Amino acid sequence: MSEFAKENLNVANQYLDWITPGEVKSTDEIEPGEGAILRRGMTKVAVCRDDDGKLTEVSAVCPHLGCIVHWNGAELGLSLPRVAVPRRRLGD
Repeated sequence: MSEFAKENLNVANQYLDWITPGEVKSTDEIEPGEGAILRRGMTKVAVCRDDDGKLTEVSAVCPHLGCIVHWNGAELGLSLPRVAVPRRRLGD
């Protein structure tokens, strides 16, 4: 399979995140210092709880590519799956 075909298959696969459930069902499941992707109706939101317990919520939809971002616990931020772009801290 050509590299072009592999990359296009990868992009199509990323849009499957639109139909999957969120990582958690409620913000109550998110511990301080953690974050997750949550389904809200027909869309998804990225939610982070800081060490003091304050929640921050932003759209989980990448404004550039339209795919769903993932929570990156190692960097405490959002990242695009298999896309070469810088990581983004929630709220930035």
